[in-house]
Amino acid sequence: MLRTLSWLNRWSRLSLTYRGAIIVTIPSLCLFATVGTWFWTRSQGLKVADRIEQVQLHLDQSNELLITLLNAETGVRGFLIQRDPVFLEPYYVAKQAVPQALQNLATSVEANTDPSSDRRSQLDIIRSQVVITQRLIDAVQTETDVQAQGQLLQDSRQAMDTLRQEISAFQRNEYEVLNLRKTEQKNLRTLIQALQRLAVVAGVLSTAGAIYLFGLLGRELKQRESQLQTRNSVLKTLSSDIVDGIVVLDAAGFVETVNPAISSMLGYSPTELLECPIMQILVEPTTPLPRPVPPLRLWLEQLPRLGRTWQTQAYRKDGSSIPIELSLSEIPGENQSIAIIRDVSEQISLMQQLQMHLDALERLNQALIRSNSSLERRNQELADFAYATAHDLRTPVRGIVTLSEWIEEELSGYTSEQLLNYLHLLRKRTHRLNALIDGLWEYTNLGQTPVTPEAVQLDAIIEEIQQAHPAPEGFEVELHHPLITLTTCKVHLKKVLEELLDNAVRHHDKPTGRIDIFAHSVENMVEFMIQDDGPGIPSAYHTRVFRLFETLEPRDVTENTGIGLAIAKKLVERVGGRIWIQTNGERGTTIHFSWPQQPDSW
Repeated sequence: MLRTLSWLNRWSRLSLTYRGAIIVTIPSLCLFATVGTWFWTRSQGLKVADRIEQVQLHLDQSNELLITLLNAETGVRGFLIQRDPVFLEPYYVAKQAVPQALQNLATSVEANTDPSSDRRSQLDIIRSQVVITQRLIDAVQTETDVQAQGQLLQDSRQAMDTLRQEISAFQRNEYEVLNLRKTEQKNLRTLIQALQRLAVVAGVLSTAGAIYLFGLLGRELKQRESQLQTRNSVLKTLSSDIVDGIVVLDAAGFVETVNPAISSMLGYSPTELLECPIMQILVEPTTPLPRPVPPLRLWLEQLPRLGRTWQTQAYRKDGSSIPIELSLSEIPGENQSIAIIRDVSEQISLMQQLQMHLDALERLNQALIRSNSSLERRNQELADFAYATAHDLRTPVRGIVTLSEWIEEELSGYTSEQLLNYLHLLRKRTHRLNALIDGLWEYTNLGQTPVTPEAVQLDAIIEEIQQAHPAPEGFEVELHHPLITLTTCKVHLKKVLEELLDNAVRHHDKPTGRIDIFAHSVENMVEFMIQDDGPGIPSAYHTRVFRLFETLEPRDVTENTGIGLAIAKKLVERVGGRIWIQTNGERGTTIHFSWPQQPDSW
C-alpha cells in the first residue's frame, strides 16, 4: 500500500508532457516488441524448416546414390552370367549418374554442415568407396579369366557392403540431425505460442495500464481545471476586494483587465481604461504621449525605486494627481505582465505628521538634555554644598559638645539640677544635629560610588548586622527562610536591612519585642518582610514616613533624624525594587520590599 502511494506521488510529480509520453510509449513498446518477436520467430522457423529440408535432401540423395550403385552391381553380375550387353545398361547409367549425384551430395553437405562435423568425413569415405566400387565393377567387366572374375566379384561385393555401411552410417547421422531439427522446430513452435500468449497478455496489460494512466491523467486534469476555476474565482474575489489597483497589461503595455479599486482610485470606469496604454495614467494629461509608446519597464527605470516598487504620480480623470507606488511583475508562461498600483497619499500624510512629531520630540529631547545637564550641575552643587556643610558643621558641633562637657566639669558642685538637665539636653540636640549631618551626607551620596555584585547569603548578612548593631536586651530577631542566595551589592542590601531593623526597635513602645524577617523568591525578585509587634503606623503615614526628615513623633520626644526610611526607599528603588507598609491589625507593622535576585534584573 505504501509503495503504491509512493508510486502515485512520484507519478503525480511528473509533468503532463512526460506522463503523456509514458502513456503513449507503453503500448508502443508492446507493439514493437510483438512485431519484433514475430519477425524473429518467423525467421527462426524458416531457418529450421530449411535445415529440415536440407537434411531430407541429403537422405534422398544418399538413397538415390545407393540405389544407383546397387543397380550397377546387379547389372554387372547379370552380364557376367548371361553375357548379354543389355544387363550393362544400369552400369552405364550409374557410370554417368554417380559422379553427378556424388557431387550434388557433397556440395549440399559442404554448404550446410559445420566444417568440424563428422558428416564431411563420412562423405569423404563414401566418395572413396564409390571410386573403389567403380574400379572393381570396371575390372570385373574387362576380366576374362573366370577365377580372376570370381575374385573380383568377391572384392566388389565386399566394397559394396562397405559402401552400403558407410551410406547407412551417413543416413543414420542425417536421421539424428533430422530428429534434432524437428525437435528444434517443435520447441520453436512452443516458444512462438508462448510468445504469442505473452504478447497478448502484455498488450492487454499495456492497454489496461494506458487506460488507467489516461484515467489518472484525466482526473488530474479535471482536478486542475477545478482548482484553476477556484483560483480564478478567488483571484477575482481578491482583485475585487483588494484596496490596491490591479492592472493586467499585454506585451505592448496596453490595459487588458482592471479591478474595481483602480476605477475608484482614478475616477475612470473599467471600460475607459481597456485597450489604453498604461502610460495614459502615469503621464500628465497636458503632456502628449510619445509615439510609439515606450515600454513601461524602461520608463519606470528612470524613476526613484524603493525595493521592488517605483514611486511616481498617477493622474485622475479630472487631472489631479496622487502619489503612488507601482510594482510590475511578469506572468509566467504568458506574454503579459501585472501592475499593482497603491495610493500612498495617506502614508505620505502620516509620514509628514510623524516627521513633525519626530521634530517636536527632537526638540523636547534637546530640552531634556539641557534639563538633565542643568540637573546634574545642580546635583553636583548640592553634593558640594552637602559636603561643605557637613565638613564645616561637624567641627563646631563637636566643639559645642566638648564645651558643654567642660562647663559641666567646671560647675560641678555649683550647678543646679535644672542647669545639668539643660546641659544634657544641649548635648542630645548636638548629637542629633551631628547624626542629621551624617544622614544628610549619606543620603546625598547614595549611588555615587560604583558597586560590584557578589554572591550574598541572607543569613550571613543578618548575622553581621546583629554583631555590629546588637538588638537591645528584651528584643528577639528571627530570620525565616535563611538559605536564599542573591547576587547583588552587599553593602546596599545590608544598609536597607539595618535601617528597617533600627526603625522597628527605635519606635517600639515597649522594652521588649519581637522582629521577624521573612524572605521568598517571586520570579526574578526576592520579597522581604520585616514584621514587628510595635504600636503600628497609621495608614495616613504609610507613604509619608519614607519622605526625607519625616517622623511620626516630635523630635523632642524621640531622638530621630527622619532619614533612615528615606535612605532605604532610595536604595530599593535604585535597583528596581519597591517598598511599602502593611499594618497588622491594631498593633504591629510589616514593611515589604522587593530586591532583584540577579544583577541583570537591575
